[in-house]
Amino acid sequence: MRHIRGVCASVLVSCLLFSGAALAQTPAPPHAAGKVHVYLLRGLVNIFSLGLDSVGGKLRQHGIEASVHNHLEWLALTDEAIQACKSGRESQIILVGHSLGASAVVDMAQRLSQAGVEASLVISLDPVTRVTANGRVPRLINYYISNGVGQAIDRGSSFHGSLQNVDLKNNPEGGHIFLTNSEAMQQKIYNDVLSAVATHTGCRLGAAHATISAAPASHPPGT
Repeated sequence: MRHIRGVCASVLVSCLLFSGAALAQTPAPPHAAGKVHVYLLRGLVNIFSLGLDSVGGKLRQHGIEASVHNHLEWLALTDEAIQACKSGRESQIILVGHSLGASAVVDMAQRLSQAGVEASLVISLDPVTRVTANGRVPRLINYYISNGVGQAIDRGSSFHGSLQNVDLKNNPEGGHIFLTNSEAMQQKIYNDVLSAVATHTGCRLGAAHATISAAPASHPPGT
C-alpha cells in the first residue's frame, strides 16, 4: 500500500511540473492586441491602395486585428465598430484610409463620436476632397501631397483632439496613386498605429463627451 501511495504521489508531482512547464512556454498575447481593431479603407475602384494590404498583414503579424475594406463600406463599418466597442468586443478603434478612403475615415470618426465611441487614431493619406474634421479624436494625422491632388484637412468647430497636416510635397513617396506602396509610408503608418496602441485608454466616450448633434458628412456616401 505504501508503495502504491508513493507511486501515485510521484505521478501527481510529475503532472504538476509538466503542466507548469507547459504554461510557462505558452507565449503571452501582445498587450491589449486582442481588442484592438484597425480598419483600413482603400480608395477609388479598390485597386489604387493595395499597399494597405501590406500594412494590414504586418499589423496582424504583430497580433493586432486589421481588416482592409472598400471606402464605400464606411457607413456599415462605422455601425459595426460602434457595436463592437459598446459590447466590449473591441477596446480600441483605429482608422486608416487612402484617397477617397481618407475622406471616409474622417467621416467615420465623426459618426463614431456622435455615437459615444472614439477612434483613438485616424490616419488619412492624400484625401482628394477638402474635408472638415469634427468630433472627438485624440490624434488625426493627414499625410498629403499639396502639389498634387491631395488636400489638407480643416478643423471643425466641434473637433477635439490633435490635428496634424503633414505635407509630403518635397518627399512625395511615389505620388498619389502609389503612396501606399511606399515602404517608407507603410512604416510611418505602422509606427503611428503601434504608438497609439501603446497609449490607448478605451473606445467608449462619456455622455458629456459624445457629439450630440449630427453634422453632415464631408462627402456624399459612395463617392
